[in-house]
Amino acid sequence: MSTNLTAVEQHCAAAGVRRMPGSRRASGLRWPAVWLALLALLFAMGASAGPGEKAYQEMREKGLLYPDQAWQDYVAEIGQRLVAVSGASDQTFYFYVIDESSVNAMAFPDGYVFVHRGLISYLRSEDELAGVIGHEIGHVTGRHARRSNQMAAFGAVAGFIGSVLTGTGAVADLANTATTTLRSGYGREFELEADAYGAEFLAKAGYNPLAMIDVLHVLKDQSLFSKNVLREPNVYHGLFSTHPKNDKRLYDAVARTQDQQIGELLDPERDFWQMMDGLVFGDEAATGLIKDGAYYHGGLRVVIRFPEGWEVGNTAAEVIGRSPHGATHSSISVQRLDAPQDGQPPADFVTKTLKRDDVTRGESLEINGYPAFMGHVEVLAGNAQARRIAASAGCFNKVQ
Repeated sequence: MSTNLTAVEQHCAAAGVRRMPGSRRASGLRWPAVWLALLALLFAMGASAGPGEKAYQEMREKGLLYPDQAWQDYVAEIGQRLVAVSGASDQTFYFYVIDESSVNAMAFPDGYVFVHRGLISYLRSEDELAGVIGHEIGHVTGRHARRSNQMAAFGAVAGFIGSVLTGTGAVADLANTATTTLRSGYGREFELEADAYGAEFLAKAGYNPLAMIDVLHVLKDQSLFSKNVLREPNVYHGLFSTHPKNDKRLYDAVARTQDQQIGELLDPERDFWQMMDGLVFGDEAATGLIKDGAYYHGGLRVVIRFPEGWEVGNTAAEVIGRSPHGATHSSISVQRLDAPQDGQPPADFVTKTLKRDDVTRGESLEINGYPAFMGHVEVLAGNAQARRIAASAGCFNKVQ
């Protein structure tokens, strides 16, 4: 592992609380605060939590929401503007941006709407972004999940989360099964109905309803490029086999909304292009990038190289590598967590912050100019032959 961190990030020792998207870095918190927060979350969700709420809580815990509060607020403002004219006053909606480079968006029947960062990067106006959000609201107001008997698929939250994460093994298998159903959409009739709803909401909210057709053109062109040039499958469920420019029913559905326009177009919620300046594009975002068995994070200037043949996966706060199955099995877990307030050296971090009393034969050392500590962990039970724990100025690392 090679580390060369910026001054801001160089002391990310673990205080026990992960940084949540859009929040300031937590400092001085300890493990009891984490457990109290977790218990509060479990009681708040309860048995009645819907699939969208479960997906949101899981993504929030794993750091999968785009960590830019301005974008989270912006998408929510557009979404609530559309909901206000949708006639869905009996349902509460929630809107979030997922920190994922794929071109996708989805809505759950309990009113949670998620838009991937990668989809936003291809749009050209707030009207087009409103078109995407309006389409997803249309699926909820049209009760398409219930009508298409896809509630079981929406209940597979673990699979949905697994599709967003870079997973391996059983998690990936579950994700593939669940997301195949989710990504297949509701069938052309329901997709066309969602387009019609979306155009209607645009017109009533003071947007240009023709943006619904414009955004479908943009996304379809991107889909064709990905399929024919990059050899990647289509992801966004809202796209259909033919190009939207050839679909007369789509044009007729949008044309029927012309009479519902309120007159002059209203001002956008924000300056779209000003918001786009700085939006992360591509795979290397808060979660970093995995390629050829190595993990790269440009923002933190971190590279973690795993042994050849290992399976590697990551979330925003953790990178996990697993050796191929055989006579022996090893794993490496590297966690990025908040720094303690008192600037503890790595050795104290292990014993005082992590409260590990099972570390023996510890050694202080230096990695790329940063202080570090490595020790043996006493094996009391299980099949493990050896365990190591290490802490440096940039990460917390455990091998077992």
